[in-house]
Amino acid sequence: MINVEAVVYIGHGSRNATANNEFVQFIKEVMTEVGTPIQAYGFLELEKPTIKEAVEECILKGATNIKVIPVLLLSGIHVTVDIPNEIKALEQEYPYLSFLYGRPLGADDLMVDILLRRINEKSSSESRGILLVGHGSREPEAGVEFEEIRRKVESESKSPIFTSYLKAQEPAFSVELERRVKGDYQQLVVLPFLLFKGGFISKMNDEISSVNHSETEIILCEPLGFDYRLKSIVLKRVYELSFKEER
Repeated sequence: MINVEAVVYIGHGSRNATANNEFVQFIKEVMTEVGTPIQAYGFLELEKPTIKEAVEECILKGATNIKVIPVLLLSGIHVTVDIPNEIKALEQEYPYLSFLYGRPLGADDLMVDILLRRINEKSSSESRGILLVGHGSREPEAGVEFEEIRRKVESESKSPIFTSYLKAQEPAFSVELERRVKGDYQQLVVLPFLLFKGGFISKMNDEISSVNHSETEIILCEPLGFDYRLKSIVLKRVYELSFKEER
C-alpha cells in the first residue's frame, strides 16, 4: 500500500462560536505553511467536526499515515487520555491506518514570549506582582509544564509570579486573588493562561469586581489568543513528528 500522509489538528471546542471560529481560522493559516496535501481539524467536544469525522475526511482523500496534533496548552487529561483513546478506537476501526501523536503546545519559549507580551501590554510598573491563572489539571505532567512556564516568565519579567487555578487544583483563583491584593504591590497583574476569551474570563472579571482592592490596582491581561508565535509552536509540533517518522 502506498503511504499517504495527513495531518489532523485537534482543538478543545467551546460553547462560544467566536472562539471556535478563531481556532478554525488559525488552523487554516497553519495549514498553508505545512506541505502535507491532506489536512483537517476536529474538536474534542462542543463543536463539529469531531476527531473521528476529521480523520475520516482524511481517509476519504486517501490518507494512510495520520499525524495528530493536539492544539491544547498542556499535558492534561485530554492530551494524555481522551485523544489517545479516540486514536485507539480509530486504529481498531481502520487497522490499515498508521497514527503518530504529537505534543501539546507546552512550556515552549515562544509561549513564554506571548505571556511576556501580554504582561507588557498592560503594565510597566516596577512594583507589581503577577498572578498566573491556569485551567488546572490532575495530570502531574501538566503541573510540571505549568511550573516551568511560571519559572521562565518570572525570570524574564523580573517580577514575582504566583499561580492559581480555575478548576481541579489549589489554590483556587478566587482565594489567591484575595491573598495577593493584600500584598506589597501597587499592581497585581492577572495573567490568564488560556487560549481565548470565554466563560472563564467572564468569571475572572466577576471575581476581580467583587474583591476589595482599594490599595492595589488589579490589571487583567488578555488571554494568549491565536498569536503568530502560537502558529510557530504548532508548526514545530508537526515537524517534530516528521523527524520522528524519519528516524
